[in-house]
Amino acid sequence: MKKYSILLSLLLFSCRENTPNTDSVDANSIVMEEQINSSIDTTLLVKNFRSQLLPDKELSLDHYYNDVVLIKKITPTTLTVEKNGKETSFPVEAESMTYMDLDYSVGQYVVIRWKIIIDNGKITEVLENIGKFNRSSDLRRDQVLEIGKIYKDTVVFLENITDYDYFFFLVSKEKDTVGIIYYDDEIPFRKGDTIALQWKMDSIDIAGEGILSFEEWYVSGKKIGHKTKK
Repeated sequence: MKKYSILLSLLLFSCRENTPNTDSVDANSIVMEEQINSSIDTTLLVKNFRSQLLPDKELSLDHYYNDVVLIKKITPTTLTVEKNGKETSFPVEAESMTYMDLDYSVGQYVVIRWKIIIDNGKITEVLENIGKFNRSSDLRRDQVLEIGKIYKDTVVFLENITDYDYFFFLVSKEKDTVGIIYYDDEIPFRKGDTIALQWKMDSIDIAGEGILSFEEWYVSGKKIGHKTKK
């Protein structure tokens, strides 16, 4: 009986010796993955990548891009959008979908902010924010506007407002009053000035709400006259 006990002990010891150490395997896998990622030529990877959203543009890591897109499909984990007949799917985290399900629907045009990252040796497009897109402005009624395109209009300066989270001034065109957002540059106009205004539609984050919006932004302006009340 003692011989069998000795044999059993030797057998169990042999099994323990031959059992793979899973902790070691996991650690080795992590090291190998890090080595693979570190050996990737990120410059070449990015240079050769083309997004369906910007097929003619060489993109940069960690740079934010804005696009107007059409929502094609919404699931609990992805948002599929279309631009110029090409579809792109973004992974979306659950907490981001809460307000998306309430405010957005398939067939709706929205503006998205996105960037590219390197994940497991591949480039992935990541959705950063989403917002409703005003495709028209009271400065250009019944006209579909383009992001970043510079428009020129003659307006009358009304008032400069600086006590909000961002600066803007009010102008009038015909019977409409429009707010024009600007950076903290000095605005050299006073009430009643007629301005040759250059402006564009560009992005703004609504403070405290985490919402991306597109509004009228100041590019440049020149006083060409002054309108006085009669």
